[in-house]
Amino acid sequence: DQVAQLERERGVNNATFLNSKITFEERQQRIQEIHDGKTSIIYLAPELLLASGLQPIVVKRSDGLIVIDEVNTVPFWGRDFRPDYCFLGDFLKTIKRTGTRFPLLCLTATAVYSGPDDVVNDTIAELDIHNQILHLGNVKRDNINFEIKPGVQDGSGKRVETVKQELIIERLIKYVSKGEKTLVYCPYRSQVDSIYGALPTEYKIKIRRYHSKIHDAERKITERDYRYGKSLTFICTKAFGIVICATYIKHIIHFSPSANLSYYVQQLCRAARDH
Repeated sequence: DQVAQLERERGVNNATFLNSKITFEERQQRIQEIHDGKTSIIYLAPELLLASGLQPIVVKRSDGLIVIDEVNTVPFWGRDFRPDYCFLGDFLKTIKRTGTRFPLLCLTATAVYSGPDDVVNDTIAELDIHNQILHLGNVKRDNINFEIKPGVQDGSGKRVETVKQELIIERLIKYVSKGEKTLVYCPYRSQVDSIYGALPTEYKIKIRRYHSKIHDAERKITERDYRYGKSLTFICTKAFGIVICATYIKHIIHFSPSANLSYYVQQLCRAARDH
């Protein structure tokens, strides 16, 4: 998605990506283009980087800059379910021992700095970074407004989850009719599937679901339709934020509180990315 966005919106045509979704032939062709100097910006997942290393990919070309985007995932994901992230620090030390020198740029919009939930210094330690230069920004966005409404007991005896689901569907139908992009974040995949399943059938073109366990074919269609404006809204887990570069989002709805403050900030700030 990021490579396509570079080409489409920035006119950058020397970027490519390598991952497990492309065929062996495509992979070899892209590596050859890197060797020939036709491609100079390479997007890699840590799993691929650690499996093959950089040298077979870049061969005699020098490493001008290594970027770790969403670097807050190094301590978060490495401990939970993506152990390859834990080994990025070892990988960086290994290539430095070969005499290779390069600047390292680590980026994140959500890492907490200092205090009991200090992710910044935790990440620096995990990656064994020395002589670092910190650039700290402000997460406050002037173009985000919060709307908090107390729940109304209607006396129906319905479960709270059911009432929330009905309210969300009511709002989504309203926003879709206005052509306004919306994200509904849910902590669990079951909640995503429940809300999506309860939608009127005619709205399932404009409103889609997104989480890590949807079928690969559905995921590709969902991403394509969102990119080209056929769908306007996602009911999703935090997996959406990691995968897709989303802009012009009007509303963010949280079905339940996020796992932590960092995820909440990341999710709500997707409503502040208009160009």
